[in-house]
Amino acid sequence: MGGACSCFQNPNSISMKPEDGEYIINEDTYAGFESSNLTATFHQATGIKRLLKQVIISKYLTCLLNPSSFKIKYPLCSHSLKDIESDLVKTNESEYGDFRITSIWGELTIPLPLILIDDIYYQGEWDFLTKLPHGGGTFYNKTTGEKYTGNLKHGKKHGLGRLIQSNGDLYEGEFYEGEMHGNGTLLYFQGKVYIGEFKKGYKEGYGKEQDRHDSCYEGDFVENKRHGNGKLIWADGKIYSGEFFNDKIHGLGECWWPEGKRYYGQWEDDKQHGEGQCIWDDGREYIGQYFKGQEDGTGKMLMTNGEIYDGTWKKGKQHGKGTVTNNEDMRKGKWEDGEFIKWVDE
Repeated sequence: MGGACSCFQNPNSISMKPEDGEYIINEDTYAGFESSNLTATFHQATGIKRLLKQVIISKYLTCLLNPSSFKIKYPLCSHSLKDIESDLVKTNESEYGDFRITSIWGELTIPLPLILIDDIYYQGEWDFLTKLPHGGGTFYNKTTGEKYTGNLKHGKKHGLGRLIQSNGDLYEGEFYEGEMHGNGTLLYFQGKVYIGEFKKGYKEGYGKEQDRHDSCYEGDFVENKRHGNGKLIWADGKIYSGEFFNDKIHGLGECWWPEGKRYYGQWEDDKQHGEGQCIWDDGREYIGQYFKGQEDGTGKMLMTNGEIYDGTWKKGKQHGKGTVTNNEDMRKGKWEDGEFIKWVDE
């Protein structure tokens, strides 16, 4: 995962040059460090690690004091991020609190200035070889209002971080090469919550998504859509468990209604479609074909009075020819739009 800049993590791996030590001694006051303090520290240092850490600081200050070394002008800002951020960001952070996954700062603890890079304000650690933000940091896009706090790798979000998007949605979790990737939590500004797996910026893999006003889904996702196997619970208590395709109930699955009705069978575009079995709370039972949510085709219905109708259906009603069985008595007849027309001979 992304972390602090490698030079911050491994100070002993840096080779010190004589001019580095000279720079520390002669450095002017900047960001809370005075030349007298640095000189005293240089003479009082008891170990090479502490000295090397000061070299790192000097390199950081060199880059800041000499923006041309970045080949792009990065002016320092007199503002703080709190002064610049939009009301949307401030509202979001006041509701969810500070970044809470992990500490983002590396070994270096000096006050880090706010720098303007094009239309982005950045405050954090750098990779001095690539001249890109690298390690722990925060950037805020003044044009879009997007804010990111967390780990960066060569200028991209990488590792653990928090992203407040321009529409107010908040993501907190893992990033890879600038994209939401791995495990994380996405809090939608309108109230929906997703906790689970991400891949290249999409909800993809296994996750749980809940809309406090509508439904809760737990199962498979592909490119932000419910796709695969899952369980969907509506606010009114209706429950579906089974297959999904392209964000729709589609395939084989079972559904329970709060009043006691239950259906098991095939689905298409959120509706019963194909072969299935339905049992109502009053005892009726149907086994047969469905079309767009209604009994349609051939099917058998067990009535509440004990009769069994076996025949054709259209739009949820008996339609065409069918057979009625009552105990051992069996008769054939004709129906139209659910109404009995006549009995027919063989």
